[in-house]
Amino acid sequence: MQDKTLTPTVSSVTDFTSGPVDLGDMTHYSLHAVFSGSDVAGTFKLQVSNTTTSTDFVDLSGAASSITSSGNAILNEPTAGYRYVRYDWN
Repeated sequence: MQDKTLTPTVSSVTDFTSGPVDLGDMTHYSLHAVFSGSDVAGTFKLQVSNTTTSTDFVDLSGAASSITSSGNAILNEPTAGYRYVRYDWN
């Protein structure tokens, strides 16, 4: 198991897209996010690609979570067949 910090702290009122994470040979993974503050509202989703080119990333079907308050979210992907993943908050 690997543990990586993609983004230590980001304001929940600002749209943000992380950099790509190279999954290498991993076929399953999960991403855990912690949301805190009083004005937390947005959508947290995973985007995937087989290249690191920004325009090649697409939303991963079923891997989005609507966030309306402080708390935690885990997005689990048991069948990764792509090379790179990143997350998007908006």
